[in-house]
Amino acid sequence: MSHFRGSLQGYVPAIHSLGYLLINHPEFAASPGESSTLLQESSSAGCWQSNATLGILARDRDPALAFYYFHLSVLQAGEPAQRLLANDLAALARKLTPEEQSARAAQADQWFQQHPLPLLFVFREKERNERFPMTAVADYSDAPHLGR
Repeated sequence: MSHFRGSLQGYVPAIHSLGYLLINHPEFAASPGESSTLLQESSSAGCWQSNATLGILARDRDPALAFYYFHLSVLQAGEPAQRLLANDLAALARKLTPEEQSARAAQADQWFQQHPLPLLFVFREKERNERFPMTAVADYSDAPHLGR
């Protein structure tokens, strides 16, 4: 799969998808840890689905790490991740002490504060498309390096 890496450079959803695919089909991996490496890469870029997947992978071997990834996923995605991970978080809450939960939640909170969520779609107001009701308006006045 290493021949696909060039086309994935910088495209986080594709990196996540390939990492997820390689979990289920390790025979396609170029190296034994490729799926984890790809998921870590997309996790570092803020992909909440990768954090949820890493949490699932860590669930049985490292409950505290799984709690961290699940908590981070909820911070990033909100309600969709909360619904998806509610049972896992409840099960981990029974395995971990309140101190362990607080420590891992604080780690995730700190990461989240230091890494603002990326904007997926940015429109100038006059270009707003009704298919995307939630938009962010970019203000380039403080960014002369963008050439706008």
